[in-house]
Amino acid sequence: DQIEQLVSHGEAAIRMVAIRYIGHSSKESVRNILKNVYRTDPDLEVREVAKKSLKIPDSRLQMSCLGPLRIYSEGETLDYAQSLRPLAQRLLKYFLANGDRAIACDKLMDVFWPEVDYDKARHNLATQLSVIRRSLGTQAIFPRSGDSYRLCAHGEIVVDVIEFERCCRLGLQLLRV
Repeated sequence: DQIEQLVSHGEAAIRMVAIRYIGHSSKESVRNILKNVYRTDPDLEVREVAKKSLKIPDSRLQMSCLGPLRIYSEGETLDYAQSLRPLAQRLLKYFLANGDRAIACDKLMDVFWPEVDYDKARHNLATQLSVIRRSLGTQAIFPRSGDSYRLCAHGEIVVDVIEFERCCRLGLQLLRV
């Protein structure tokens, strides 16, 4: 109760000191208090201190593919298996397997709807991409370029495999210098 009083104190400076003090705790009750502060405090600086205490990454959506697929939204595990049907899960994983390379709509339709006529397959693709966007809470995940889509893995979306490949390319460039 004292902790809750301190993190809801009228002075932002007092709230920040309280958050820094309790921020090292691994107790679920303390983490819930910090999450509430992060989501609701009117002061941006106080929310940033809570964010750092919770170790919430700067990117809004993180996808971890090295090992079993895990998706995090603002630091919280997102249960994509509950929110996405198997076909949408396979489509998302297909994009993840292709990194940030563009994939032609025709290719996607051939892979996922090979026996369906063109117009229906195109509609199915648009529907499934929309379902994934809505489930993950971001429209920016599949930008379209001409007649292709790609996985957007920068800014508010981070994919560990793509970051790993980027770091490997950078390391190889540095070795050549």
